[in-house]
Amino acid sequence: RAAGAWIMGQLDPLFEALGPHLKEGVLSGWVDEERSRGGVGGEEQVKVGCYVRFLLTDLRHSVRPDVAGRQSVRTLKRGVLSGTRIIQVDEAFNCAAPAKHRFDPISNADSTRCLKMKCTDGQEDFVALEYRHIPSLRTDLPAGTKLLVKDAPVRGGALLLSPGCVHVMGGEVRPLEEANQRKVQE
Repeated sequence: RAAGAWIMGQLDPLFEALGPHLKEGVLSGWVDEERSRGGVGGEEQVKVGCYVRFLLTDLRHSVRPDVAGRQSVRTLKRGVLSGTRIIQVDEAFNCAAPAKHRFDPISNADSTRCLKMKCTDGQEDFVALEYRHIPSLRTDLPAGTKLLVKDAPVRGGALLLSPGCVHVMGGEVRPLEEANQRKVQE
């Protein structure tokens, strides 16, 4: 627990106050593994290593299921998802394109594009829609990409994203990406 407290205080506010709350032992395990790797970067390298591990981890396996007072996207019919949260995009497609072109990367340049994303915060699955064009989002986002979302509107149980409320952090969850690639090829 001491290692987890240390890293929580040292990393970006991402692990401190924003978004998901990691299960007991997840962060301290990452810290221990990164420290055992050694290297010349010292504690800075440990922080970066933990951040990268976070980006490559499926939130469903690392987030505590018992976060009290958390707003549910799916049950919020109209309002704002208050505060800052980290979400994971499991799948993104252009719902404004014909079905056979929904996953085509070429549709990213289309000004009429509207991305629909299947997302999770590790506790619930929900839909996010690109309410206004966000250049950093693409239809070929790797599954598991993490987004930092702040004060995003919710309508009908769907999160509405615009450039002012979302930042693409990156990441990928390899098993999710492989499953998505199989679906697209079928």
